[in-house]
Order: sequence, then C-alpha cells, then structure tokens
Amino acid sequence: MITLEWTPLEGRPRKVVFDSQPEGACAWLRCEYERRNGRWRLCGCEPLASLTLEQAGTDTDLTTHRGEGDV
Repeated sequence: MITLEWTPLEGRPRKVVFDSQPEGACAWLRCEYERRNGRWRLCGCEPLASLTLEQAGTDTDLTTHRGEGDV
C-alpha cells in the first residue's frame, strides 16, 4: 500500500491510497479521502491496470517504480 497525504493552502486535508490487488480484477485500487470532523471520508475509488511512481533524487536523477502488483 502506498499513501500520500497533503493539506492544501485552502481546504481540508486529503490523501490518496494506492492498494495492490494481487487477487482482484485490477492490479491496483486508487482511493481518495478527505478529512472531515476528525475522520477520513472516502471520496471515491478507481481500479488501475498499472502504477508508475517517479521520485526526483537529490542529484537530479529520477527514480521510477512501475508495477502491476506490489511496488
């Protein structure tokens, strides 16, 4: 599972969760949540065929992760 959380300058905290589905009909499930009244509220989910994550390194290199299952 990969989770990203952020707080916009104006608005409620949000997070997106990428959950691998090794036995499901899709490779990954992406779910987005919004923080309301101290609890995370599900906004919606979307099945994904694949997932690619890129991270810029400190030496300007780019790290890329691709997967159709666990990263």
